[in-house]
Amino acid sequence: MLRARPKKDALARIFRCVGLQKGPVCKALKMHSASPPNTPSHQQGLRPNEEAQPRPTPLPRAPPQPPARRADCHAHHRSPHRQPRPLVRPSFLEGTWEAKTTDPSGPQTSGRYTFVRELDGHILARHATTDPGCKAPASFDCKHGDLLYLFGNAPGQPLQAIYFDNEGHTLHYDITTPTPTSVIFLSQPGPGPRFRLTYERKGPLMSGKFQMRMPGAGDWHSYLEWSGGEV
Repeated sequence: MLRARPKKDALARIFRCVGLQKGPVCKALKMHSASPPNTPSHQQGLRPNEEAQPRPTPLPRAPPQPPARRADCHAHHRSPHRQPRPLVRPSFLEGTWEAKTTDPSGPQTSGRYTFVRELDGHILARHATTDPGCKAPASFDCKHGDLLYLFGNAPGQPLQAIYFDNEGHTLHYDITTPTPTSVIFLSQPGPGPRFRLTYERKGPLMSGKFQMRMPGAGDWHSYLEWSGGEV
């Protein structure tokens, strides 16, 4: 009569199979431990009386969003509220005016000039044209061209202007308005002469003069004077 081996001998054989992975007993243990298709629930880590729960339905993925549009490179320059136009006092200059010289001893020429608001009214620009029939001394450029821009640095601050011409000159002006229909442009101090440009409207006529004062001198010398009506 055979005596049953102690249970600990069977456990020892199992552990030995795990380490050696050979022998008929080991092969049987491996076949038993492999999970066939459609493994019962108790071989999937569930308790014997427990049924496998269905997997939760995945939530629908959000549709892909279109790529973001590039920001406008000028967006940071825009404001939802436009600032009020600061150039109010010299508004009498606006329009197109005839200009004919009035000094018999000076250059005899005529032309037109226009003051127009630009950049949403924050700049008042002067553009001029000269009569091709200009007659003047050799020292006067009949083909002279220039640009003048009036602007305000900040609300409540005095207006200023900057002047450019085809001879390479640049002048910075401080502006005063002695009356509602007159304006004076005075060039800022520098090592050379100072210049003064004056406009005054009297009824339908606009008159102007461009003057110069040498360093140390007290009087202003008129270089050019003109007058004309609105076109």
